[in-house]
Amino acid sequence: MKPASITEDNPSFDVLDRYPIDCWPWPRIAVFVPMAGNWGRADELWPTFSEIARSGVRIFYHPADITAVVRNRVAEGFLTTEYTHLLMLDSDQRHPTDIVQKMARRVIEKPERRIVAGLYYDRRPPFEPLAWKRGNDGLYYQFVEWGSGLIEDIDLVGTGVLLIHREVFETLERPWFAYTYNGIQEQKADYVYPTEDVYFCQKARTAGFDICIDTSFESPHASSSWVTKRTYEEYRDRQEETKTYEEITE
Repeated sequence: MKPASITEDNPSFDVLDRYPIDCWPWPRIAVFVPMAGNWGRADELWPTFSEIARSGVRIFYHPADITAVVRNRVAEGFLTTEYTHLLMLDSDQRHPTDIVQKMARRVIEKPERRIVAGLYYDRRPPFEPLAWKRGNDGLYYQFVEWGSGLIEDIDLVGTGVLLIHREVFETLERPWFAYTYNGIQEQKADYVYPTEDVYFCQKARTAGFDICIDTSFESPHASSSWVTKRTYEEYRDRQEETKTYEEITE
């Protein structure tokens, strides 16, 4: 299939292997990397971003500032271009070097997908995956078990690995990202104030956009060590062992 004949209405996986990313006729993906993160691990992080850049992708950088402000500014700049999708990749995560291709594959197989997230974990205990489903009680709950693949109909995800179609920005009113507190989980003692990713997801879901997450890969999160699924599982198992011991010794 010739590049010119590849469109959103006529997608092709051929683009993934045959052309540099910036030559793809569709999807046209630009990457945004906020210039903030764990600089103590720069020697491990930036070779990864360099390799991603070598694949021919356009990368937007922005100096460190309030996270929501930076994301809004970049989204505004993105809308002045002809790109169809913006892929947000946080700079404190070690992403697969073919992450653009991985995310592109999900929209090529189903072009109507507008928001696709990648899996990563909170860098703070209990290191849970940053993806939530809303329960019947109106509260949001994180996943504890999942397979390897695509999970549809998610309610909240982190913005550390997030592919967004330009239609989402064009449809939603500004600001797209903001810190806000609406009391939705005020009864949960361990809940912190919603960050800009929560605001964006709630706004997108209210507007009718679906959110899915690809769990077939992960982007380790920088902390005192690299936080991965193994980190989460080992911490969870230790907590369960402690609880069992406490129950036995009561």
